Amino acid sequence: MQSSTVIELKSFSFSYGNKPVHKDLNLLIEHGTVHGILGANGVGKSTLFNCLFHNYLHDAMHVAKGYEKELAYLQAEPYHYPYMTGMEYLKIICAKEKHADIKDWNSIFQLPLGEYVHNYSTGMKKKISLLGNILLDKKIILLDEPTNGLDLETNEFFKVLIAKLKQTGKTIIISSHVLEVLFSICDTITLISSIDKSATYTVENFGELKTTVQSNYGTDKQEMLDKLLQV
Repeated sequence: MQSSTVIELKSFSFSYGNKPVHKDLNLLIEHGTVHGILGANGVGKSTLFNCLFHNYLHDAMHVAKGYEKELAYLQAEPYHYPYMTGMEYLKIICAKEKHADIKDWNSIFQLPLGEYVHNYSTGMKKKISLLGNILLDKKIILLDEPTNGLDLETNEFFKVLIAKLKQTGKTIIISSHVLEVLFSICDTITLISSIDKSATYTVENFGELKTTVQSNYGTDKQEMLDKLLQV
């Protein structure tokens, strides 16, 4: 494995019992890049993230030496203890030397850290989880649907944040259903179409990816829509 590669999957297959999720998936993540994971609901994106984070161990996945414990993971639906304040949550998950940074970071995130997390909106819960992942200061950040629930302003800030994290040398793997989000921040995007079908696109080929997505998930339903709507 080349020194610039931090994560590599070779012919990766995974099943829940007799139910296959991935078959012969190949994935290459380079150091200091932003890699997008794109696919319909149920295609196994979250399963892939759990495998990358070592929640499920697998021989077909290789992490570069020195990166084995350098992963932070923002789940699509993060869990928070309800009767814990935002400040308590952040202080527990990040190192003590990072506590002084919380207020500085929160001047950007604007979260009510003195309130219980269970009083937070969906977007606020996602923001505090994202902030917690940043404060962990890991080399690889896994973000599963990080923009779900975020308002317009925070979505725009998110794009700037990812670009800045990349400048510091972080490697970021991110899933999203929104093409424009991935196009604006990613260096490469892997489209997972089915259990055994995937393809990776570089920036130069994002136009081809958009055409493929529109063909796979848009035009095939038009005839039925025309019939139902009597267009």
